[in-house]
Amino acid sequence: MNTLGYRIVFRFSGGLEVEGVLEDNKELEKRLARSPFTSVVSLWGEEVYFPLPIKMELKGERTVMSIGEIAYWPEGN
Repeated sequence: MNTLGYRIVFRFSGGLEVEGVLEDNKELEKRLARSPFTSVVSLWGEEVYFPLPIKMELKGERTVMSIGEIAYWPEGN
């Protein structure tokens, strides 16, 4: 972790790597202890999404995201 949050790297089959930063919070810190993990990516329009092996409470949720933002969207919402 740094002052901006947690650095995360998404590695895709074929060699593509995408880096990002997740905002700092205690809930996230507990969940990151379970990483790394593997998942299957799907596309919905221009969005890339995949299931996570964690469950988190929503905090400051919103439905509109900017290009390049990383978001958590619980199953069923």
